[in-house]
Amino acid sequence: ENDKDEFYYFGSDNGLSESQRKQTQQTTCCWKCKSRFKCSRKMFTVSSLLLLTTMIVLVGSLIALPTLSAFAAAHHKPKLTSYYIAGLFVILTVPLSLHEIIMHLTNWYMPTVQKYVVRILFMVPIYSVQSWFSLYFQNATFYIDTVRELYEAFVISSFVYYLVALLGGEETLKITLRRKDPKHERHPWFIHWLFGNWTMGHVFLLWCKAGVLQYVVIKTIASIVVMILKGVHKYEEGKFGWKEPFTYVSTVLNLSMAFAMYCLVKFFYATKEELRSPINWRPIGKFLCIKGIVFFTWWQGFALSLLESYGIITNIGNWDSKLVAGGLQDLLICVEMLGFAVAHRYTFTHKEYTPDYVGDAMETFVGVPLGEDGNDSNGDYMSQSDHSGSRGVPMQGLGSSRQRQEQQFLQQHHQQQQQPWPK
Repeated sequence: ENDKDEFYYFGSDNGLSESQRKQTQQTTCCWKCKSRFKCSRKMFTVSSLLLLTTMIVLVGSLIALPTLSAFAAAHHKPKLTSYYIAGLFVILTVPLSLHEIIMHLTNWYMPTVQKYVVRILFMVPIYSVQSWFSLYFQNATFYIDTVRELYEAFVISSFVYYLVALLGGEETLKITLRRKDPKHERHPWFIHWLFGNWTMGHVFLLWCKAGVLQYVVIKTIASIVVMILKGVHKYEEGKFGWKEPFTYVSTVLNLSMAFAMYCLVKFFYATKEELRSPINWRPIGKFLCIKGIVFFTWWQGFALSLLESYGIITNIGNWDSKLVAGGLQDLLICVEMLGFAVAHRYTFTHKEYTPDYVGDAMETFVGVPLGEDGNDSNGDYMSQSDHSGSRGVPMQGLGSSRQRQEQQFLQQHHQQQQQPWPK
């Protein structure tokens, strides 16, 4: 496929008869693809085999892992006990996440939006597997955690651009923000003293993006600095003091994370109407999932480090207090990722980007039914200028801003209908 010619199909059947429409759905991998190779059936077969294999592994794991963890606990082996318990949750988490990722890839209707969703969905299996490995390979825990932290920064930046794509792109979003209530410009006094008001429009969008992306930069730099200090034995996790690098690194990261969260909340309150109408993208669930995985897990680890430094977390068996604190963090992440995997299936579901979901939402918003060729019942082609509404709801990413590409495809598709159908 040529990315320059991509478009977004929503809710039209291109004037086909009922039999032709059914046959088209069976012989094309997606509406964006011009080929008639039965790749959708092949993907379905691969998905079924993967599901069957996963079920066999799941059943075996559900029997073996609890038995092994009980055996290890009876022999006072905390490392193996935690490893097997965490493994049980990993075995349940990874297939759930991968299945939703596959569903997005096989329903690739809005690539400029869904590519960010796939990046976000990969976060759960990466967190889960990484924490599981850290429980066993304790000597390499720091380097494994660094990989997770770098991907975490990548996901945060992807989430920002995902929201911008949902809202029609930067230029459309700037126009939308200019119409907003000036109350969104104001801040609490201490933030106002540092940054002043953010004028709605370009300035507001720039500050919100910069406020979130600064955490990406600082997180990456902090990971590199800690890796260097760890290599020269100058960095000790959880050790506070005026001469301890951990104190300053954790303080900077806390402040950076707090400001990034503030900017995300600020952006959400300014755009929540557009994120809920004409299509309800369920923004609250998406925000909570991102904040929960990225921010909550980091503060959870920080709290465990505090408990260990004050002697509340002590030695267990052959594990010293630092290993116990790190093991608790990894075990908790493995358990929590199962909940986030389930939450992702609802908040970042592939169904939100299918033609039926988008078409029904746009039909409800516009107030007139869509015709077979993407026109409304009056014959007027849906365009952003005609149906964006008084609030300037962006239509980019739903097909309206790519009228020329869609019309070209419709012509090509009608020509293909004249060719004999594959047996």
